[in-house]
Amino acid sequence: MDKMEDFRILWRRYIDYYVVGNKELKEMVFNNIIGILLTVRNNGYIESARKMSTRYHVFSFQKSGTGKGETMKAANKLLQALAIPSRYTMKDNEACASGTVYMDRVQTGKKVENKVKIRKGVLSHLYAYYWDEGGLLVEPGSYMSELQEDFMGVMDEPGWISKGMRLGTVGYPSNASIMAGTYKVPELKKGLLEKGLLQRMGISYKTFSAQELKNIRIGIGMLKMNTSAQRVEDLIEALKKFCNNLPMNKWITFEREAIEQYNIIMEQIYREYIEGNYTGLKQDILETFFNRFHLLIDKVAAQRALVNNRLTVGYEDIIYSIDRNRWHLDSVLRIFDIMGREVKISVDQQRRRSIINIISGAGGKIDKRELKEKLHELYEEGQWELGINRTLTLIENMVKDKTIHEVSGDKNRKIIILK
Repeated sequence: MDKMEDFRILWRRYIDYYVVGNKELKEMVFNNIIGILLTVRNNGYIESARKMSTRYHVFSFQKSGTGKGETMKAANKLLQALAIPSRYTMKDNEACASGTVYMDRVQTGKKVENKVKIRKGVLSHLYAYYWDEGGLLVEPGSYMSELQEDFMGVMDEPGWISKGMRLGTVGYPSNASIMAGTYKVPELKKGLLEKGLLQRMGISYKTFSAQELKNIRIGIGMLKMNTSAQRVEDLIEALKKFCNNLPMNKWITFEREAIEQYNIIMEQIYREYIEGNYTGLKQDILETFFNRFHLLIDKVAAQRALVNNRLTVGYEDIIYSIDRNRWHLDSVLRIFDIMGREVKISVDQQRRRSIINIISGAGGKIDKRELKEKLHELYEEGQWELGINRTLTLIENMVKDKTIHEVSGDKNRKIIILK
């Protein structure tokens, strides 16, 4: 029996009581919850002779009204029902999150003195920190920069808050798992992506079709039928029973044979998702996401092995984790595709227009190889940023949607023509 799947079934029944659709985000939050439960019971895995937690941080980008906030509220409610310190907030200031140092007047007998006091922030005791207004975390500014630094320190292994202030320093370990959500995808800047905040998180970026939005609207109306408080209590009791059977104080390792296969698969993923997708700085930043991608794989693989009470992380745990983290890479690529888009015309439209202009300038038809060469010339001039793989994918997509056509020429040459 796969106890991980047993817990997922319970989680689905619980979260579906509050949130319509949004399967991918629910799956990520499932791993967020599992990571928290295992951390509370002092479990994790060993890497480089140090203890690594199974905490799984999440950032969701999606349209308002599609359930990201309700998902966080439901997760927070569940954790509080399990007596796990958790906080859902629209936003907190930096001092609330990490702490501060201040001067206080203290009376000792008849004498009143000014003494420096340190107040730790909520990150000192929380196991889950859910930020609804995650857009604040991706906005520029010195205040947000400090909060971003705090969150990056917490999400590292081990989690830690450390900052110096005029009157003293604040420093302490943190076991918090962080989740945030926003609709502000177009405003993402390369400066933020270079910092490493999002690289430490599982990213869920979803755009909804008209049919999906209709289903959500109808489904939200049907949530009014979920009136049984007893049903929720029964689910929470079942989840509580499951949690009480999780291991305690267990730190596992990865099997050598599994790691060898792991490395082979990761190279395949690199070629599929990363290599040659963009050029220049954009490609460099994409590489940083892959550099930390293995941590997401490790965490979920270790979660599954621990939940099933195994001594080591095996190959099947790794495959399980890779399958469930592909949505993260898909989301990252979609975000990169729209970075820097103009207000009146999307980046995709601009790229398509460039290809059409090249074909038109060649009299309405062009050798596919020559088209790639001309696009490379645009890159040399700083007017094209896609790498060869993404360029070929775009051309293939334009052929599929019949924006352009591909025909066979002499000597097996491929000719691209306008319709």
